Amino acid sequence: MITNPLSNKLIKQYVSPIYFQVYQPLANRYKYHKRSSHLPHYKFENKKDIIIITLDCLRLDHTTAGGHKNNTTNDIEDSTDDFFESVSGSSWTYSSVPSILSGKYPHNHGACYESEFRNQDMTNPPTKVRDDTELLPDMLVNAGYSTGFFSAIATAELPIQGRFRKSVISHDSDAQDVLNEAKQWWNQQNSPRL
Repeated sequence: MITNPLSNKLIKQYVSPIYFQVYQPLANRYKYHKRSSHLPHYKFENKKDIIIITLDCLRLDHTTAGGHKNNTTNDIEDSTDDFFESVSGSSWTYSSVPSILSGKYPHNHGACYESEFRNQDMTNPPTKVRDDTELLPDMLVNAGYSTGFFSAIATAELPIQGRFRKSVISHDSDAQDVLNEAKQWWNQQNSPRL
């Protein structure tokens, strides 16, 4: 199959912004409101803000805290007291994010390919997180938390769409732009935040 580079450029220029700036936020809001009305209520004492920062494809041994000879991640390490080693629940973002938020492996939460081999095309799409799988934002939303998810990677949000009150995918943006958008949302919230 021969593709026209001009048509790919036009799709990226016109279709991608419509999807990520219009459709994705509306779809997330609809799914969130539909789902959140049926969630159980949890009570937490001494509610504290929660921030989870994940870096796609970052190895611990390439960080300053992990022993790298260069100062590679000082900005991250200077901003937290809790920097610890972790192990990914999966080898790819699509399944890893739900594992972080559920504490379950992909075969337990459902965000994975059902066939033996990953054939990454639209004839064999991966499944999303099962409705009966509770994620951290599900538990916190009815306890009074504002929940937000910010990423430049669409595959991080796709399996958990509708699980956060605010979900922003800044496709192909650099990390500083994503962080700025997250900070702006964070500073506008009055309740405890995730």
